[in-house]
Amino acid sequence: MRDKLVGAILDGTKTSTTSMVMEYEVEDEAFPRTGTRQVVVDSFNRAVAVIETMDVQRVRLGAVPWEHARDEGEGYSSVSEWRVGHEHFWHSAEMRICLGCHIHGERWHSCGPGAVPSRYCALEVSVAMMQTDRTVKDSQPASKRRVYQWAG
Repeated sequence: MRDKLVGAILDGTKTSTTSMVMEYEVEDEAFPRTGTRQVVVDSFNRAVAVIETMDVQRVRLGAVPWEHARDEGEGYSSVSEWRVGHEHFWHSAEMRICLGCHIHGERWHSCGPGAVPSRYCALEVSVAMMQTDRTVKDSQPASKRRVYQWAG
């Protein structure tokens, strides 16, 4: 799955992503900001691209529009199908372990929890960066720089 999503970033199909507010709270991480650059890594943990955040919002899940869902490049045919797929992922055992929580009976419907939809553009990556696996320098300290690694 990771390489499929990374490929979609590289070919321009994937230009948006959505996180949960809870992810940032649990990881004590700052919300993304417009202009922030982040490294995208493949399944071999190699830096393959740098993305720059162009727009970020904090909304309830039900307020994420179809255009944003479509631009995630995952092939959903409607925003409701996208929501179901994302709720399924966010309720997965893998995600619960990642967040260090066990949610029993709670469902994240359109009224909550908060979603963080963001849009980005892929920037060209130099051969040197891909060979040395260096991270991009930006205004955030390295410890707070979000590196996208999609599980697969």
